[in-house]
Amino acid sequence: DRLLREMDRLGVERVGLIAMGNLIPDLFMLHGPREGSADNAELAAVIRQHPDRLWGWGFIRLGNHQDDDVDRLADMGMAGLKFHVPLQPYDSVDYFPVYRRAQQLRLPCLFHTGIFTPPSPMPGAQFRSHHCRPVYLESIAQEFPDLKMICAHLGVCWTEEAATICRICEN
Repeated sequence: DRLLREMDRLGVERVGLIAMGNLIPDLFMLHGPREGSADNAELAAVIRQHPDRLWGWGFIRLGNHQDDDVDRLADMGMAGLKFHVPLQPYDSVDYFPVYRRAQQLRLPCLFHTGIFTPPSPMPGAQFRSHHCRPVYLESIAQEFPDLKMICAHLGVCWTEEAATICRICEN
């Protein structure tokens, strides 16, 4: 409700939301702690309540999720997929079934690119910023030419790399 009121105040018609569950519990603590973080199912429920104002990006942590999760997220009504903190570099062939299914379902994919460090240390979470380099999107774009890809944050510290990939890869 607070988000919708703020959207109205600012004249924003629609927004896309991402829910990453408890992966990084204190990432967006603007309004105080809450019991657990929203996950894909909770986000889908909110979007169903306000489909004219909100759309969702289904969160997938590559290495933990599989291609059947793409179908599940599409069935929930997610408009696209958000990839963040993969366990291997984005262009790992282990992730190709996920990309293949996203391409088949025509779901755009939002890739976090650049340095990422959680607000608090998370030993064992296997966060590796170098897995999120924009250059890894090149081989995905070549393998899946109809997959619509978004290079979020334009690579942060790898902006030249990201800009070049965006320039040479049509998708």
